[in-house]
Amino acid sequence: MSFTSNKAEKPGLYGFYSSLSGAKESVWDLYFFYNRNFFRYLYDNGANSPRFFTLGTRFVLKPLEKLQVEVEPMYQFGSVRSPEEGGNDQIRTYGGHVDVSYNFALPLEPSLMVSYAFGTGDANFSDNTYREFQGTLYNDSPLFGDTSLIPDLSGVDIGDIRASGMKIFTISSTLKLTPKLSFSLDWHHFTADKTPNGYTKTVGCEADLFFAYELSEKVSILASANHFFTANLFRQATGKKKDVDYFYLQTQIEF
Repeated sequence: MSFTSNKAEKPGLYGFYSSLSGAKESVWDLYFFYNRNFFRYLYDNGANSPRFFTLGTRFVLKPLEKLQVEVEPMYQFGSVRSPEEGGNDQIRTYGGHVDVSYNFALPLEPSLMVSYAFGTGDANFSDNTYREFQGTLYNDSPLFGDTSLIPDLSGVDIGDIRASGMKIFTISSTLKLTPKLSFSLDWHHFTADKTPNGYTKTVGCEADLFFAYELSEKVSILASANHFFTANLFRQATGKKKDVDYFYLQTQIEF
């Protein structure tokens, strides 16, 4: 009995990341990644991709002492195997996010962040062009909410349909109630970039409530209550429209 190993099918991620700091706490990052067969291990519908390239840049600016702006656009190109035709489809996708945050000079140290994240979707996977953005490895997970019903900017499967690509609007606020107790409230609105004909694009909204209490310098107690308000897309795709609740309580110890 003999076994063969196909190295071309093994997942791999290669690339470079550079960072340059400028005046007034500004930062400019530039990166380029080559992804080989990795996304198909992360998603049930992941692209079988021998050549998947991501070119991105990130700017962080502080025009005011309390104001910070972060912009991160990304472009993806390459080719994926076409299961229908046995050939290759070209990749043409883009995504990224824009964050604006402000820390107020007030009691309780309130802060506010407004964010918009986006990833292109694909309504037709058989036209020789792959347009669904894949961004789990390159985006900040807090943009997607604590329930993880929307895992990333590529989209989400609901019943038998694919809500492809995601547009996420987020408002996040934080208060420091005491020197050891902090509180935050996030609101996310999810809209698909592409859905099948006849289906709405609104996926739903999520509210996240989070508390953190420092028992000591190395030990913290974290608690969170989260609620996902499903939109009519769930009823269209599954015949049901049931909201989702998610709670957790945990102890965090630093060594």
